[in-house]
Amino acid sequence: MSYKVNVAENIFYDVIGQERVKDILSSLEESGNVGHAYVFNGPVGIGRKMIAGKFASMLMCLREHKKGSVCCECESCMLLKNGTNPDIIPIGVPKDKKSISVESVRNMREDMLTAPLISKKKVYVIENGDKMTVEAQNALLKILEEPPHYVVILILSSNPLILLDTVRSRTVRIDFSRNSEDEIKIAYRRMRNGVVDDDEEALVCAYADGIIGRVYDFGDGEEVRNIREKVLDAMCGLYRGGFDERKRLSAVLSEKGEDSDFVMFTLISFYRDIVHLVRFGKNAKLQNKEYKNRLYDMGRDIGYHNAIRCIRIIDDAWKNISRNAAYKLAIEDMIIKLQEVMAV
Repeated sequence: MSYKVNVAENIFYDVIGQERVKDILSSLEESGNVGHAYVFNGPVGIGRKMIAGKFASMLMCLREHKKGSVCCECESCMLLKNGTNPDIIPIGVPKDKKSISVESVRNMREDMLTAPLISKKKVYVIENGDKMTVEAQNALLKILEEPPHYVVILILSSNPLILLDTVRSRTVRIDFSRNSEDEIKIAYRRMRNGVVDDDEEALVCAYADGIIGRVYDFGDGEEVRNIREKVLDAMCGLYRGGFDERKRLSAVLSEKGEDSDFVMFTLISFYRDIVHLVRFGKNAKLQNKEYKNRLYDMGRDIGYHNAIRCIRIIDDAWKNISRNAAYKLAIEDMIIKLQEVMAV
């Protein structure tokens, strides 16, 4: 696996937000007081992997450089820019697996016996570190007790409490904070090259919920519109009842597979607007203004309390999916419950 880093003299120039994290890492590198292992803690999409690559580039740069910068000219920097530097090694969950096995960590330990080929440091980035098995973490512990002086390990985690106490005690935890709404807007406007749709921007901010990586789920505006149309059509059919309508919504939800955050958000967003329309009428502030009339008509049939119940059902299913529940079973159960509520 390659690890490409957008290398520039001001290494964090394209990172929006996370000022505290950037300052901590820059100061560590400048002082030369860099530990052997760090846990980058924050939700998926917050920028842990991107910043891990930036931090690694500072540690690996072969020439003198200022705080928060790299030389951009040495062999290490050039290879990082091309994604071909052999001294940064990503460790992740294999495509056909659900966890990082002890074999992966043992292979990493074996690889550590070889010093950096080009760079000052050899950096291992363990993606989804909280998906290491207990056996893998115990193998990692042996590395953390006596790592080679040239090795730095960066563990990316969204739930560090899953890591063994003994692993946590031998690492330094760096907490990433959620982005502000202004930072989310900056990312959205960069993505759209300054061409802003106010309604879409408001929807992006609501969906992102402070996680900047979610902005890029809106990269293809046409695809986003198609997904929302399909979800709404299937949702309208669902409250009319019938097995075929359940099957239709299931097909829409399954299109994105387990990468379904935006679809689940869209469902909740529609029911949220129904709640507001029932409560406050057509002058209510909506996330989906273009569908106001269709949602208003649905709201008259479903009612305020049932719409609230639907939101809770979707939210419970979304949480179960995030906890690695069987995706298809969670979706089927959610759809049946939604139909039961709307049939009342």
